[in-house]
This record gives sequence, C-alpha cells and structure tokens, in this order.
Amino acid sequence: PRTELALTLLILISVALVVGEMALPSQSGKLHHLVITAGSWIIGIFRIELLIRFSLARHKQRFFRRYWLDLIAVLPYPAG
Repeated sequence: PRTELALTLLILISVALVVGEMALPSQSGKLHHLVITAGSWIIGIFRIELLIRFSLARHKQRFFRRYWLDLIAVLPYPAG
C-alpha cells in the first residue's frame, strides 16, 4: 500500500511537471531546466520500479501482459 501510494503521488507530480513543461516557454531558463530534470528523475524511478517488479515476477509473460502500458510510458522518446 505505501509503495502504491508513493507511485500514485509520483504519477501526479509527473503529470503536473508535463503540464508545467508545456506551459513554460523554453526560454524560461533555469525553471524550465528544473522541470525537465525533475521529470527525468521521476521517469528513472519508474524504470527502476518496473525493473524490480520484472526481476521479482515469477511469470515473465504475465508481467508483460500486466505492465505493457507502464513499459511504453517509460520508454525514451526523442527530444525536440
């Protein structure tokens, strides 16, 4: 339950950061960089969490069926 609560909180923060990134002009310098950096750290946490879940999963195929959307969400995407 604590882990799920923490992940839910991180998801909400991540969504807020995405909205903030879209709302801020890229010329806003340090604040824009801070928002992007914070978002990158959160994605890193999600990747680690999924890696741990994968390593603990007894049935790897079931893991992929259950977490396929999460895996897509943390894939790297081209900046631009």
